[in-house]
Amino acid sequence: MRRVTGLLLLVFFMMTGMAWSMKEVKVYSTQEVYEKLKEILKKEYAPQLCSVEVTIRDKNGVIGNINLEARRACIRDLTVDFLALKVKNLVLDVKDLFDLEKIKVEKIGDVDFVVQVREEDLNQFFKKKTKKLGLENGKVVLKKGRLHLEGVTKVLGLKTAFKVEGKFVSKKNKVYFVPTVAIINGSRVTRRFLKKLASLINPVVDFSKYQIPVDRVTNIQINKGVLIVEGK
Repeated sequence: MRRVTGLLLLVFFMMTGMAWSMKEVKVYSTQEVYEKLKEILKKEYAPQLCSVEVTIRDKNGVIGNINLEARRACIRDLTVDFLALKVKNLVLDVKDLFDLEKIKVEKIGDVDFVVQVREEDLNQFFKKKTKKLGLENGKVVLKKGRLHLEGVTKVLGLKTAFKVEGKFVSKKNKVYFVPTVAIINGSRVTRRFLKKLASLINPVVDFSKYQIPVDRVTNIQINKGVLIVEGK
């Protein structure tokens, strides 16, 4: 009798466990996956204009391709004029996509990322970042291969002109501004000032916390009026 009762209990627990697991698992259509993925990508970069193309291989989270192009998007504190993201062979966790609205990457193929930043937007970025140094009326000028920053600061209570020149360098998936020369009132400033300036500004471009991973910055171009950053 005990043996039969134990067997019945085992069958009961197996059946209730199966029913519970079946109840918990929700199956989404490929269209639902497509729409949710587009929604999250648009929120991620908060663009004014955006087009997203997604090729889905199946509803279990296997994505063939993602092509995203955006205008006036945001990368942390920096506004970028143009952003393009191309992803191939992405496998993601569908449950997290809907439950947490998060792109949890389980496997990924090639990633290509390009951003273009206008001189005017870098001006706004540098103004916000240099307030703690007391720099005023800062103006960024992008020239071939270099960045020039000019403005006004206070020395011994008196306003005086300053000039900073530098370049951009990459480290993994971030872009840093490296000031090489700073002149205040006609004299070069100390390395300590340059380090302080760099610590307030950097990183200028940061891909590290985005849901579609960009492992490294591959190219930085500074042309007249525009900064171009490419990554993979």
